[in-house]
Amino acid sequence: MRRSIIGTRRRSVLDTAALAGVLGFAAISPGLALAQDGDGVQPFILYEHVPMSSWLVDEKDAGVKHALSMIPARLAELPGEIPDMPPEVEPLIQLALRTLAQPARLAITYNPDNALGGFFGYGLTLSVHAKDQGHATQLHGILHAALLEKVQQEGMPAPADSMRFKGMQDVQLPFGLISYGPRESKDGWRFELIVGAVDNPDAGFDRLPAAPQGMNPVMRGSIHLAALTPGINMARTLAGRNFPPEGVEVLTGLEQAGIIGSEAIAIDFVAGHTAKSTTSITRVHGAGKYASQWHMSKETVNAADLAMVPADATMMSIAKGDLSGVSALIENLAQRGVPVNDFLREFKNHTGVDLRADIIDSIGGTWGAYLSDSTGGGSFGSGVLFASLKDRARVLDAHRKLVATAGKHLAEEEKGMYIRPTIWNSGEVELMSLRFPGLPVPLEITYAVAGNWFVAGLTPQAVLAASAQALGKSGPGIASNPIFAEAIPAGRNLASITFVDTARAAKTGYPLVSMAGSAFANLARSPKGDRDIGLTVPLYTDFMKNVKPTTQFSYWDGEDLVTESNADRSMLVNVASALGTGGAFWPLLIAIPPIAESAERGRIGMGAGDRDLPPLTRRTALALIESPEMILDPVRRRASIAAIGLVWQLD
Repeated sequence: MRRSIIGTRRRSVLDTAALAGVLGFAAISPGLALAQDGDGVQPFILYEHVPMSSWLVDEKDAGVKHALSMIPARLAELPGEIPDMPPEVEPLIQLALRTLAQPARLAITYNPDNALGGFFGYGLTLSVHAKDQGHATQLHGILHAALLEKVQQEGMPAPADSMRFKGMQDVQLPFGLISYGPRESKDGWRFELIVGAVDNPDAGFDRLPAAPQGMNPVMRGSIHLAALTPGINMARTLAGRNFPPEGVEVLTGLEQAGIIGSEAIAIDFVAGHTAKSTTSITRVHGAGKYASQWHMSKETVNAADLAMVPADATMMSIAKGDLSGVSALIENLAQRGVPVNDFLREFKNHTGVDLRADIIDSIGGTWGAYLSDSTGGGSFGSGVLFASLKDRARVLDAHRKLVATAGKHLAEEEKGMYIRPTIWNSGEVELMSLRFPGLPVPLEITYAVAGNWFVAGLTPQAVLAASAQALGKSGPGIASNPIFAEAIPAGRNLASITFVDTARAAKTGYPLVSMAGSAFANLARSPKGDRDIGLTVPLYTDFMKNVKPTTQFSYWDGEDLVTESNADRSMLVNVASALGTGGAFWPLLIAIPPIAESAERGRIGMGAGDRDLPPLTRRTALALIESPEMILDPVRRRASIAAIGLVWQLD
């Protein structure tokens, strides 16, 4: 007869869950799971990864791979070095590492016909592929022994033999059933943790996305958001009359946006290695049905857009889109009772600028950002943001009115002397710079309108150089860069493009990677001196040979939105590139303190000392959070921050 632990102390249940969590964390930590439907059950999340030995395939990563193989031996030494270390800790850590090193998979499913498992019809399967039955039994023994020790310490009943999976153990919780232990599946022996309503632990995994030809997959996943709908409907039923009307409105919006409901989107993801690169592909099934709802553009990046980016760009990102989502957000706020239109009218009366018509509806079509040598040496100060203009005259007129209004207010305030928005000209380009006269602020944020482009940067030098590029008076565009041209597929209509000159960035990141490699090697070495690790990071000249650029681009395939990314085959090279790219922004850490001090000295009615949001600001923030479109529109999320700030000034 199955023994129950219902009614035992809450701490005991939490400890049991913590032990199982060691297995769970190790199994899913390499990446987020992503999913689609299976037979008989409705999968929500499916994920699978190959053995860790298959993750690092490039010769440049061989040293790290060797050091990783030494970690278990190092862990085995710790109990002798740490006198107070509990004896059960080291085996649990070993279990987690062994789990992570083996092929593993995860599934979260919905099965309304399974009443035995509980958890309201939802189930979770964490599965680790074992070498053989003995290996699976060994993994089970480590977890089971640790659990039994806790059972004895806490005085709770021991797990019972499983009634649903032969050879496993069951633990009955008040809200569902947990099973764990070895199991023989079609592809061999596995050690598994099964929670809730699961009849077949193998269900759904055959529907993971296939890897494209030439790719050896490292991880695959899928997510089917339609599986959220039963749980949401159940929550509404349980809440009954207590379910708020605002909640119904939010759920309706989420369904219209394809986040829940029977027609919700599905996402497939696969990542791995080819003979030359590290590659990943993400496909959002059915995204085209919701493109208008998400305010996504189906236009593609063209030659004129690429000409805005200098050929010597060290990194760049460009995409199509406008601010129609912000206009929709304004309508949404107005419908929710936020007096946003009153605010817009008052703002226009105060400044003469119609924010919606003069700014929001007049900017957009193409958006981009880059770092380049020609705008400042390829580092932080060379950063440029740009956007195309739909109505250049309206934007220029609004810009002059806003600067004049700001200057008037600053002149009236004693503290305003430290902040000075200034309009000035350089040739045919009119610029606006935010200056801090009398204070050593290391930035001069500047923007300009050059032709039909809005250009902004942290220094006037960067903006002037970018303006010359926009007017066609500088060098060629990024399309003429042979590294870029080779990395981006020719003849394909792309909705967005991101490019990083990995070789350039990795030069900056190499010293940091070398130091991290030494730290990792020292971690794996034994104090007894009986393990030879060697170099974990190759010499610089070997490290930089045949480095591939990093690219990411999106395109429409029918109603599906597909995003592909490609990078160097070496993990170390990609880490060095990421560190080098981030290093371009380190000067910002130097700039933040004086900027913050200047903002404090020069603030004018900004409410910087107010800890509690005023009523109108609070209502605006809540409406923004409840808006379902905010989940998917990064442009709108950024605009909402500005909106809250503007309302705060008025409130």
